[in-house]
Amino acid sequence: MTAGAVLDPANGVAGANLLVSAGITTAADAEGTDMTGVYLNYLWVSVAIVIVMALLGWWGWRGRKRRQAHVPAPDPVPAALLEQEPLAAAEGMVIGTVKASHYLDRIAVHGLGIRTNGLLEVHPEGLAVLRSGAENFLIRREQLNAVRTDRGVVGKFVEADGAVIFGWRLGDEDVETAFRARSAAGHEQLITQIKKVAGLDSRDSRESATDVDQSNSSGSPAGPSANPPAGPTAQQPQTHPENEEHQSP
Repeated sequence: MTAGAVLDPANGVAGANLLVSAGITTAADAEGTDMTGVYLNYLWVSVAIVIVMALLGWWGWRGRKRRQAHVPAPDPVPAALLEQEPLAAAEGMVIGTVKASHYLDRIAVHGLGIRTNGLLEVHPEGLAVLRSGAENFLIRREQLNAVRTDRGVVGKFVEADGAVIFGWRLGDEDVETAFRARSAAGHEQLITQIKKVAGLDSRDSRESATDVDQSNSSGSPAGPSANPPAGPTAQQPQTHPENEEHQSP
């Protein structure tokens, strides 16, 4: 086959096959091969970065669990409690548990730091946290010490007041667990019943009354003086010189 036949458009496929079989590569083929190599290099670098980050995360998680080995496991949920009708219940997402006032310091032990779907039930005994794919646990009413709404904790942050944060005591640690219900009504029911069960309403009332008393005692004007001012000075009788002259012998 002549060179003209190879370059003939009608024989393009046959000519390309002939060039390949002869070991001849065109500029376009060479450029495509080079770009494929570049993409493969990028791919391998990306995979390596992902693996390194995963290993670092796993190593850090193990270290966190070692540092928190002193944190006890929460109480399990009694089977009899699950048969009772709860005071309030809400389905949603259990975001996780962190140290109190440290929303980025996750509790890694006992699976408390993982994010799962779940169901929260408020009972007279306390708060039952039922989790999908993780162990359930019970926060007894005497352990509960605070409840509020916030944006969440590490693991998931949402809109303002989009999550319920309840504080409780786990061993010697003050911790907070975040939960996002599927509806705002679920949040309100949980907060109302948790406050009643844990006695947080009466505690807040006592603290408010104490604050008011302290404010009144520190900011009230001074009372009447213990020593009232003396009354008007008694007027001494005035002596007139002319009277003295008449009285003198």
